[in-house]
Amino acid sequence: MFFFILFIFFSVIQVQKGWANFISQSILVTLKRIFEITGITGQGKSQLMYWGYHKTQNMHKKGAFCDFEIIQNDYNYLLKTIAEQNAECFSTFLSKFSHSENHENLSNSFRNDLDNQMSRSGFKIFFDSSEKTNKQIINDFEKYILNQYIAQPNFMIAVAGQKPLQLSRRRAV
Repeated sequence: MFFFILFIFFSVIQVQKGWANFISQSILVTLKRIFEITGITGQGKSQLMYWGYHKTQNMHKKGAFCDFEIIQNDYNYLLKTIAEQNAECFSTFLSKFSHSENHENLSNSFRNDLDNQMSRSGFKIFFDSSEKTNKQIINDFEKYILNQYIAQPNFMIAVAGQKPLQLSRRRAV
């Protein structure tokens, strides 16, 4: 019985190592799609998003971490949150930022700065608490930002939440 328990213990450790390697490869090697994790509360999804974001920074890459609980269903605030974490890349956008600006104009300014960053080293965005956002923010982000960059090999989005992100065309893996 002892050896059986020992076998199970080491099997679980190997599975966890395998999972960590899979996540590491999936998040840190740039993908042409969205990486999404869904599940019930307490499974470590948020910690995984933090880990991916910090690992990206440790590799001297640009990225942002956005928690939809904090964004409070404000598209402009979402873009500002991403930009503030990378102020040196989004200086033009931040200098022109206004909460009253319409989504299209604000997105154009954001994309101009993001284009410069993409030409240098790419960009990764880690979203948490996808169940806390509304459909309009996701639609606007998809329309103005995601559709322009998702096919680029050095752009990636990782999403964690209790529900899948509600994209108009299902792209997540």
